[in-house]
Amino acid sequence: MKLNKEQLDILNKKLGKYILKKRCTICRHKKWLSMDNVFEFPNFDRDVFMLNGRIIPIIIIYCENCGLQIPFNAIILGIVEKDKLRKKAKKKVKKKKWLNTSKKKLKGGKEK
Repeated sequence: MKLNKEQLDILNKKLGKYILKKRCTICRHKKWLSMDNVFEFPNFDRDVFMLNGRIIPIIIIYCENCGLQIPFNAIILGIVEKDKLRKKAKKKVKKKKWLNTSKKKLKGGKEK
């Protein structure tokens, strides 16, 4: 999702006073940039592969010099509204739209 002007203003207000004053922990450079998109971290479960599973929307800030990336939760920053996410997710996800991969059978009929 591309950030609009209002969301960019929120990002600058929330992070500008903190992150822009900090030096990069890798190269000690002082210039930070933000990507103008919201990305997502999917929830990981070793035994279950979920289609349309739970995600965490993030904003990425990175060092202009070395590229160190720092993810920030977009809900906590106020850029993405949690209630709107839940409503959209409920519409998209159908019950039991998942695959249990913990006991996948191999070609010889044995379980993995």
